[in-house]
Amino acid sequence: MHDERTFIVTGASGGIGRTIALRLLEEGANVALAARSAGVEETAAMADAA
Repeated sequence: MHDERTFIVTGASGGIGRTIALRLLEEGANVALAARSAGVEETAAMADAA
């Protein structure tokens, strides 16, 4: 659906950034996660579980 694009999502440790990242992953996109806080690992684990 995303023509082999890679999306960089900032603020992926929570809130809107996490929601956007997980939604893009559900749609089959390549996603790079970025965040200042440690919660980004939790988002990555959620993505792996999906």
